[in-house]
Amino acid sequence: MQQFTCQASGEFSVLFTAFGTGSFVKGTCTLIDKIVVPKSYDLILDVDTPSFEVQINNEKGETVSIPIEKYSIDVEDNTVVESSVVNEKVTLTPKSVGKTTISYSLGSLSAKTKVVVSRKLDSAELKIDDGKSYTRTLQKGTYAIEVIAQDSYKYGTTLEWIGADCPTQTEKTNHKVQCSVYNTATLKINNPSILGMGEPVYGHLNIYEMPL
Repeated sequence: MQQFTCQASGEFSVLFTAFGTGSFVKGTCTLIDKIVVPKSYDLILDVDTPSFEVQINNEKGETVSIPIEKYSIDVEDNTVVESSVVNEKVTLTPKSVGKTTISYSLGSLSAKTKVVVSRKLDSAELKIDDGKSYTRTLQKGTYAIEVIAQDSYKYGTTLEWIGADCPTQTEKTNHKVQCSVYNTATLKINNPSILGMGEPVYGHLNIYEMPL
């Protein structure tokens, strides 16, 4: 049987002849060049369940329609996150705090998505008077700290750690930092004094448990 090799994506026709007569056979070539997926996801346990399409591109950068069952999806650690396919989309469901990688393959092509799952431990409304502080004690673990001042506040807060080797944060209206605590440590959120006449800071604190 005659075999043909596609050189580019597109339609083709081939003339077959035998005993003085011929006929054309038409077909379509699809050359796949790349699997396009999100490079990373930061997910919060019991909050985020993102869905996305796995995009296949040909050598021209055009999207090629290939049924999702034609390629494989493998989660390195499905105790951290599970994947499912619904209506040609991949849905991720966080299962525990941790890190993992999702691999996709189709023929010789492959792509990966790195996933970090955190858990929201606590949140608090903040009101910190001028020159005062808000403190929070944290036990051993790795944490992401998010401090958000209300939109109308024109100054900010500083962050410092007592008992943990994490850098002090200079004055900002919003902070998002990560710190590893090896024993017990205190997070201190300060409203720097303005001659004792400054305004209170109103805002919000979020604390997340992060993978070690």
